[in-house]
Amino acid sequence: MSNIKFRDRIEQFSNTFFGRDFLEVLKHSKNYFLGDVFGQGLMFISLMFFTRLLSPADYGTFQVFRSYASIFLLLLPLNFHGAVSRYYYEQKSDFKEFVGTSILGSLFFFTFTSLFLLLFHRQVSNTLGISNGLLNVTLLFVSVRIFDTVFNQISTAAKQSLLYTVVNNARVILGIGLGLGLIYFFNNNKFYGPILGQFFAGIIVSFYTIRLIKSQTLWNIKRDHIKYIFNYSLPLVPYLMSGLLLDQLDRIIINKTLGAVDAGLYSFAYNVGMIVSLATDALSAALVPDWFSLMKEQNYKRIDALVSKVFKVTLFIALGAILFSKEPVEFLSDPQYHVALSILPIVMVGYVFDALSKVYLRSIGYTNKMMYVAFVGVFAVFANFVLNIIYLPRYGYVAGAYVTVFSFILITVLSLLIAKYVLKQHVTPLKNFLKPAFIFVIAMVLYYFILKFDLNFIYSFGLRLIVFTLFTVFLFQVNKKQAVDMV
Repeated sequence: MSNIKFRDRIEQFSNTFFGRDFLEVLKHSKNYFLGDVFGQGLMFISLMFFTRLLSPADYGTFQVFRSYASIFLLLLPLNFHGAVSRYYYEQKSDFKEFVGTSILGSLFFFTFTSLFLLLFHRQVSNTLGISNGLLNVTLLFVSVRIFDTVFNQISTAAKQSLLYTVVNNARVILGIGLGLGLIYFFNNNKFYGPILGQFFAGIIVSFYTIRLIKSQTLWNIKRDHIKYIFNYSLPLVPYLMSGLLLDQLDRIIINKTLGAVDAGLYSFAYNVGMIVSLATDALSAALVPDWFSLMKEQNYKRIDALVSKVFKVTLFIALGAILFSKEPVEFLSDPQYHVALSILPIVMVGYVFDALSKVYLRSIGYTNKMMYVAFVGVFAVFANFVLNIIYLPRYGYVAGAYVTVFSFILITVLSLLIAKYVLKQHVTPLKNFLKPAFIFVIAMVLYYFILKFDLNFIYSFGLRLIVFTLFTVFLFQVNKKQAVDMV
């Protein structure tokens, strides 16, 4: 009986301190985050092997393949799968027919666009800066991932976070294992090892995801569904493409202008920094269902409290990664990659602004006026492209990290202005983020101050731990009024 009372008190304290809404987000984000951390942890550990088995040039080519695969997966099917999760929130009885229409449309457009690329394969390969063989493998890889994208949409909307996590981690495990084994079959062009590993892993997992979504699918095409997809998904293509290009364009340009070696070093730093993105994406994926529900209820006070708390957790994770990731990365990776670690803190700061931009982009997306979202994304990509073209030749791949941070800041400002002043939507006040951001900046300044002294590991680690502890205490101070608002 005492144990029950103790648990009740713990639950009451948690609800008061964090808020029920935030705890609900954490409940699902922990599955996304822990699952993604597990998968990214494997990728992180695999760096120890890939950076020793692959030269920076081979590693750079592998990362360029991943960049084009991400872009093709969105662009070639015309994002026909992108409206599935949004239609799920409509709570209509014809959801299964909608899924069927989405899948058939994705397959149709992917087949059509792929044939077009293959018809002009030489011109396409020269433009993209990849070989014909790499182009063909990329198209095959995308073809086996189409059903996975639909599965991810359904499982995220239905809050099936554990299933989502298990399936996607299975792909990661298989891809790494097969990739490491296949490297030994190539004397030259060793990058084909991890690429083919991902391809075969995709085939295996896709058989399973097809079985999972079969019960959620009816092959009945409806005109209203096609109209809904065209109105929602197609306007999203420029924005989603811009998001992908902001993540991938820099390494593509680096590969074209500076070479595969610099692309490999830059990609290495970004792959390490991805741990921050995984955390923010997990929190965002878990937040969306509750955010939509609260918006429908016009319960803006709870929305603002919830979003503010999520942003604090984002800063907490980012600073922890910045302060304590260098030594583990140096231990796991080959020394020839260590030069790229200088841009790692900038990369992680970029992911913080990426998370903040999604707060205001979500407010635009709620109106279904996706052309505004597309405008923001295209404008940011244009600025990113121009700045990379100007500064990459002058300052090398270091410039790419700073340009990416600027691009995310630009998206944040534009989306805030459009949501608030053009669409007249409720947005979480920017002032809610200023105090946590100010504390974060002070912690970053102290971190670079510590680095300047070039202390031994024990003293350096101790000082960083003190900075992180003080940052955490100040960051999560919650006064009585805030606690009541969040319950």
